[in-house]
Amino acid sequence: MFFGGHAFGDASALHVTRDGYHFAVDGESSLYRSAHRFAEKGEPELFRFQNNELEFGVSCKGNVAVLDQANQILHLATEWTGNFPLYFTEVEGGLLFSSFLKPLARVIRAMPDPVGIIQLMRYCANYEGRTCYKEIRRLMAGQNLVFELNSKRLRVNEISKAHLDYVDEVEFSELRKRIWEAFQGGIQRCLESDSRHALMSSGGWIHGYCWLACGNISIAPDYRATPMVMSIVESCL
Repeated sequence: MFFGGHAFGDASALHVTRDGYHFAVDGESSLYRSAHRFAEKGEPELFRFQNNELEFGVSCKGNVAVLDQANQILHLATEWTGNFPLYFTEVEGGLLFSSFLKPLARVIRAMPDPVGIIQLMRYCANYEGRTCYKEIRRLMAGQNLVFELNSKRLRVNEISKAHLDYVDEVEFSELRKRIWEAFQGGIQRCLESDSRHALMSSGGWIHGYCWLACGNISIAPDYRATPMVMSIVESCL
């Protein structure tokens, strides 16, 4: 069983929880820092097992691969929005998976899937896990793949709660406040490092809100904004 991942700088791509689970992550920049903290201290909680099923914590902003060596089970899980792809294929009784499609296709010499290609060209997306290659599938948003190493059994579960109905009554002003706080929290997570950050704006209204959110966070002294961006920010005020 080979298990790997990628990381930034001197950080480790693989982690081991205090319960002995080996895991790797792929997602927004904050996830790599959270993975290190989760492995050492158990928080912020990235994932947990409930009735032997993998569940995501709210701090998991990306995909996770978890190896349960005790039970010889591999879990692959995608975050609820589906922003980060995760591809997989079964080969000779084993499982290969990757965040990148073309390298995986080269390894197994996958044949193009005309239906998948037409789907992508027409709708800018593939449906039901289809890809542009016949032998390769993609985990959809909020899905969990479970591969039992001994029996070679594979199954896919839905773990997302994003599609559930929201039954509580919330006033619009309160809802707007919650959304803005969550948005600012996301910006803050991605800026929690000593690295230099850049925000490239196309001039759309959403980028104006990004600049507004950055305005409430300490930014390096050499921070600059173009007149076009500043006019968008002013219009959002």
